[in-house]
Amino acid sequence: MNQSLMLHKALIHLVSEKHQCLAKVYDLSQRQMACVTTGDIEALLEILAAKQRVLTELQSLDHQLKEYGALDFDQDSMPEEYRDVITAMIAKCRALLEQILRMESECARILEQRKNDVAKQLAEFHDFMQARAAYQQPGETINELDVTS
Repeated sequence: MNQSLMLHKALIHLVSEKHQCLAKVYDLSQRQMACVTTGDIEALLEILAAKQRVLTELQSLDHQLKEYGALDFDQDSMPEEYRDVITAMIAKCRALLEQILRMESECARILEQRKNDVAKQLAEFHDFMQARAAYQQPGETINELDVTS
């Protein structure tokens, strides 16, 4: 087998691995969305840790693919069936990446809304405590709410 053919097969293998990694990220992103919508922070943290490991693997694959881009081999000499496979896999990778980015954006929006809701509740509670203190008689103690448990 000539060296050019081995390079083409290796490139197909790398693009296929990238697609598999993106599929894992997509699956983890779906699970992340479920945790964000249900508020399961503990599971969310576990998913984010797993996702980081897959993203590290994906970054390594991207680095390897860039090395192929730096190689000076004639893509016109690539057999058409290889070109078709690579083109199809790259299209699938792009589609998965777009879906992942949409889910990430939606998760960020949901989390931002939750953060704003909590901030609003805390501000309301603070206002309530100030109003309550305003009606307190001098020297009178008010039983504090224990929020540590």
